[in-house]
Amino acid sequence: MLNITSAETLFSGIGISIVALGFLCCLLKSRIRFGILSILLGNFFLWSAIVFPKKATDFMYQYGVDSSLFDKNELYHGLAVGVVIFVVWYFIRSAYVSLLSKVFKKDTANKTKEQSQAKSQDEISKAKDVAEPEVEIKELKTEDKAKSKVEKNTNEKIEPVFGSDEKADPHLFDNLKLNK
Repeated sequence: MLNITSAETLFSGIGISIVALGFLCCLLKSRIRFGILSILLGNFFLWSAIVFPKKATDFMYQYGVDSSLFDKNELYHGLAVGVVIFVVWYFIRSAYVSLLSKVFKKDTANKTKEQSQAKSQDEISKAKDVAEPEVEIKELKTEDKAKSKVEKNTNEKIEPVFGSDEKADPHLFDNLKLNK
């Protein structure tokens, strides 16, 4: 059976390697999110090595990890396992992100097609709505011309609302001052 110190050393090596590789990913601008998630994953292994070393040995024994695999260099085994876990984690996350981006691109493409169709239908309906008032305006203009012809024929003089032109005072608003 595995002893507690070998499990601590193994899980510490896994955590150290994942945290170090995650930190290197944080230095790349395009991989900052992945680096932060990797640091959190590595911290999980470090935390489990510190808090639950007995549970870690039971876990490894339950899944058939033989103590003959470990010698005095458990740290190197942990570092190697950590690199392997990091690589697998990188490819799983890359596949997941590419799958999600394809799904969202399809959704956005469908939405943009629907929006463009809706816009074209709106433009057609607006064009019809605009065309109808133009016809009404032309009809009103012809009616106004007909009325003006009738009014010219009557020769009636309409009095201004405020009185006749003779009664109007041309200097009524001369005392008002404009503010500048």
